Amino acid sequence: MRHPESMLVVHALKTLGEAYATPQLIAKLKTKYSADQWRKIKADTTTVTGWVYDIIRSMADEKETT
Repeated sequence: MRHPESMLVVHALKTLGEAYATPQLIAKLKTKYSADQWRKIKADTTTVTGWVYDIIRSMADEKETT
């Protein structure tokens, strides 16, 4: 991963675990970065664990549409 934001998001999600990645947590995390930053994070994390990337992809896609 090239971007520190990517490492931070991945580490946070993996540390908390899939069970604790609630809609409330995801909504709060989504507000931390701009749409452009989420686009970079999404592109930078394509090789991470499936559930982590699924969450990142959904946050990035939602941020682009809002």
